[in-house]
Amino acid sequence: MDATWLKLMLGLLLLITCKALNPEGQNLLQLKYGFIDSLNHLSNWEAKDQIPCSWTGVNCTTDLNFFVFSLDLNNLNLSGTISPTIGMLIHLSYLDLSGNQFSGKIPGQIGNLVNLEALKLYNNNFEGEIPHEIGKLVNLVRCNLCNNRLSGDIPDEFGNLSSLVEFVAYTNNLSGSLPSTIGRLKNLTIFRVGQNLISGAIPAEIYGCENLEILGLAQNALNGQVPKEIGMLSNLREMILWSNQLAGTIPPEIGTCTSLRTIALYENNLIGTIPETIGNLKNLENLYLYRNGLNGSIPVSLGNLSMAKEIDFSENELSGTIPREFGSIKGLKLLYLFQNQLTGAIPVELCDLKNLTKLDLSINNLTGPIPVGLQYLTQLNQLQLFNNFLTGKIPPKLGVFSRLWVMDFSNNNLSGQIPRYLCRHSNLILLNLWSNKLTGNIPSEITFCKSLVQLRLGSNSLTGSFPLDLCNLTNLTTNRVGSK
Repeated sequence: MDATWLKLMLGLLLLITCKALNPEGQNLLQLKYGFIDSLNHLSNWEAKDQIPCSWTGVNCTTDLNFFVFSLDLNNLNLSGTISPTIGMLIHLSYLDLSGNQFSGKIPGQIGNLVNLEALKLYNNNFEGEIPHEIGKLVNLVRCNLCNNRLSGDIPDEFGNLSSLVEFVAYTNNLSGSLPSTIGRLKNLTIFRVGQNLISGAIPAEIYGCENLEILGLAQNALNGQVPKEIGMLSNLREMILWSNQLAGTIPPEIGTCTSLRTIALYENNLIGTIPETIGNLKNLENLYLYRNGLNGSIPVSLGNLSMAKEIDFSENELSGTIPREFGSIKGLKLLYLFQNQLTGAIPVELCDLKNLTKLDLSINNLTGPIPVGLQYLTQLNQLQLFNNFLTGKIPPKLGVFSRLWVMDFSNNNLSGQIPRYLCRHSNLILLNLWSNKLTGNIPSEITFCKSLVQLRLGSNSLTGSFPLDLCNLTNLTTNRVGSK
């Protein structure tokens, strides 16, 4: 074929192409018919055009076919429904309809988009089930369906998404059990389906997700045990399983997940002891096990958690003493052990935690004095030790070096005087020393606490006059300094 003939054929092709909108544009117009575009963002989607490549949100290939490979209509205040015509846009690799008010079902024809790599339908009002045809999207890498009204099971075909790296579907009404086929997803790194109605056990097959980094299943109705196979997920960084109905013990195999940075197992029905193997998690920053039925002593191996910032074991049935090894966790900012059955003294080693901001050891059976060194923790703003059997004096310089805003030592056996410096930085909101054996005057410096909301000093043996300037504290709503 000579060059002249080739040019003639190309010219004829262009002439034919220019006569009408190409099929890709026609499919988009069919899709638009289901939309409500109250702000006219799609006003330039017009049938008179030959190709749709300059339309809002549309991107085409640069060859003569002008295939639509990307449709991005996020946050355009669109509503209406998604027509099955979406399945005609078979060249799409990117589809983003997020941040609108679309409703109705996700059409099963979406399974025709076999080239799709990113599907973003989050922050809409989609309802109905996730179509099982989604399993045909073997090139899908990222899928985000969160903040909709989707219901029903995650289909078994989910396991066919061999390229999937990220699946996000939290805050829907999904129910049923997690499909065991999830174990086929070797590339999956993020799986977040919290705040749904998912029940049943976490499938043991999850060990097959060998690249999983974030497992987010909080606020569901999961039951059964945490599978020991979870210990095979060597890349796992975030284990977010709080507020379910998980039972049984915490598997010791969790200690082999050495990439873990957050363990959130609180608000479940877990029993048994805290595994010593958790002390192997040298990268762990947050350990939340509160509101379970855990018992036994706190493992001393937890002192090896050198990167830990927050540890919360409150509202369990833990016994024994507080490990002095906690003092080795130099970056610790929060330590909550309240409402357990802990005994013995408060370890003086806690005074080595220079970054500690919140310490709550309340509602235990602790004895002995309050360590004097706590008064030197400059970052400390919350110190709660109420409902124990503590004795001795309150550290006299408490408040000098730290900007306390909550201090509650009520219902102990503390003696001596109320320290003068508690309000030195005028940050104190709550001061509760109720029901101790304190003596002496109420220090006048308490009136420096302009932000004070609650003051409880009664049921002590205080003497002297009532500081009248307390009446000038305009934020004070509770003021009980008497014996009743």
